[in-house]
Amino acid sequence: MSRVIITYKQCRAARELLGWKQNDLASKSSISATTIADFERGVRELRVSTLEKLINAFENAGVRFENNSIKYGVEFLKEFEDK
Repeated sequence: MSRVIITYKQCRAARELLGWKQNDLASKSSISATTIADFERGVRELRVSTLEKLINAFENAGVRFENNSIKYGVEFLKEFEDK
């Protein structure tokens, strides 16, 4: 299975779409808020395993990412909106 690896800007955008604070994402992904803050500021690179935890937390909330040579994207699936 091919995994999308997100950028720090996509992480910030996804969090904003959901109305989550960094502490919310930390709780949902089991990653420290400090690590998330550093990543979102672009001063820390994350291991693939850590990025996958972030992606899983976002996907469970209805966010999908696109990251390829043509475009980067973040979308919120409406079916999750009322959950």
